[in-house]
Amino acid sequence: MKKIITVLLLLTSTAAFSQSCFNVVSAFFTNPSFDGMTYDLTINYTTTGNKSLETTVKCGSTQIFYDCFTANGAGTKIYNGLVCASGINGISAIFVPHTGNCGSAACGSTLVLPPGGGPLAMKLSAYTATRSGENVQLFWHAEPDPEAKEFYIERADKNEFQTEQVIPAVRQTIGSDYFYSDKNLNHGITKYRLKSIDQNGSFSYSEIKLVKGLNADDINIFPNPGSSNGKINISGINNHTQLEIADLTGRTVLSMFLETGASVDLPVLQKGIYLLRFINKTTGESVTKKLTITR
Repeated sequence: MKKIITVLLLLTSTAAFSQSCFNVVSAFFTNPSFDGMTYDLTINYTTTGNKSLETTVKCGSTQIFYDCFTANGAGTKIYNGLVCASGINGISAIFVPHTGNCGSAACGSTLVLPPGGGPLAMKLSAYTATRSGENVQLFWHAEPDPEAKEFYIERADKNEFQTEQVIPAVRQTIGSDYFYSDKNLNHGITKYRLKSIDQNGSFSYSEIKLVKGLNADDINIFPNPGSSNGKINISGINNHTQLEIADLTGRTVLSMFLETGASVDLPVLQKGIYLLRFINKTTGESVTKKLTITR
């Protein structure tokens, strides 16, 4: 009976080495033995002329493997039987390219295949994404790179990343600081990552940052108390939100879809307390607020 080996984990990415260096096209770990401890590292590459690549594999902070090989042209290098008892969340790889042999000076940026897989990481000394009200503030410091062209700020409210903004890279010798404020009214977790593009079209990714969603307190209703057959203004929602207004018996008195910064015309209502339920149609999450009608 023919034995079938299933790949449990496949983690690919495209690196940002310039063409004058050893160019890593993709790198990933697989676990063909199913034991969660033994991995193969596959490196796909291209070079122009004889170039070299240093590869260091770590399990946690402990180095478990080192090699430096020279190649010319396109090819694949596979290292088998790398043992890390910590599993995929502990094993990582570091790649250092050289223009010549392994004893020559390093060129380009050192790239890292981080624990848990993920893409090969660009060289950043600082990268943060933090919520401030309805905005998410992104900051990063990029090391000097004469080949850098631009950064793509990518965002995923669910699974697929979408480009939010393109920031031109500043090519100088001392590194550069970057800042971007993203309007984010999502009530669920949002993922952010940076994509660095070089002049020759090669690219690499940063690590992924997770940012919490807006809290119920971030939804604002004004005026509150309100008046029967009056108008209320609502902020802190996204444009995929459904509003349901119910009295304390559970009877729905109004149901409608809202746009960002919505103004809502209320129906004729009795004095009392009403429950406003905001349903995010993208994530399925809901938030309930109280509205008091006084006249």
